[in-house]
Amino acid sequence: MIKIYTFASNRPDFIPLQMRSFLKHSQESIEFTVFNNARFDCSEGADYHAIREACSAAGVGMIDIQKDPSLIARCQSIEVSCPLFNHRGIYSNANVAHAYALRWAWENVISKERCNVALFDSDVFLVETIKLSTLLEEYVMCNIPDGKPHPDGELMYMWPTFVLMNLATMPEPETLNWWCGRIKGVPVDVGGQTYHYFQAHPDLKIYNVPRKHFSDNPDVNFRPSNYDEFYLAGQTVLHYRSGSNWDHKAPEYHMQKLKWLRGRIG
Repeated sequence: MIKIYTFASNRPDFIPLQMRSFLKHSQESIEFTVFNNARFDCSEGADYHAIREACSAAGVGMIDIQKDPSLIARCQSIEVSCPLFNHRGIYSNANVAHAYALRWAWENVISKERCNVALFDSDVFLVETIKLSTLLEEYVMCNIPDGKPHPDGELMYMWPTFVLMNLATMPEPETLNWWCGRIKGVPVDVGGQTYHYFQAHPDLKIYNVPRKHFSDNPDVNFRPSNYDEFYLAGQTVLHYRSGSNWDHKAPEYHMQKLKWLRGRIG
């Protein structure tokens, strides 16, 4: 059994598709929960009620992201280049929106578990039969490493798009910090502060998940193809990419890509 968590502000149509992909392709029981992050998000398509309705219709658990003054202060002490929330109480940008939701969910819900858990971006789907927890019998974590160059050596941290963790064996999971900000003066992405967790636990047994990016696949009818495949236990996990349409593709592009996605899920 594995508990899967995702974060959604827009694209409520992805929620039943994710659930369908889990039910069709998972070889173990799953518990799927969506953290609704739309209440404080004014990005394109953000819709709190649509996310709530999609979860209800698909039989998916939903938890609202909350404002926590203590957590906000701790995050703001690291990210000094911009406020977390603007004068209207809305996230100031997409990076802090994702990072704050991750930190809140991790501190209040996920880190308290002592079982196998998975973090999926809202546009990551199972497309082949797989038992996600297989590698967690040997490894404490399955992660796609991310990082930034630094004179002292690469600053390696976690990419929260797709992560599997065994919280029964992972040391001090409550200390994992998903914030962005800076490390040694270098700006880092969402999840960048997980660098410190790796430094505190250098002997963790981690499986680095291989991935391949498809920027111009001639076999699909949308351009650019712009999707990823992650390879785990001999099977493929699909990352749609840019599902929130942050790069402002035309509606026709996503219509074609969504049709292709449905075909991949089956």
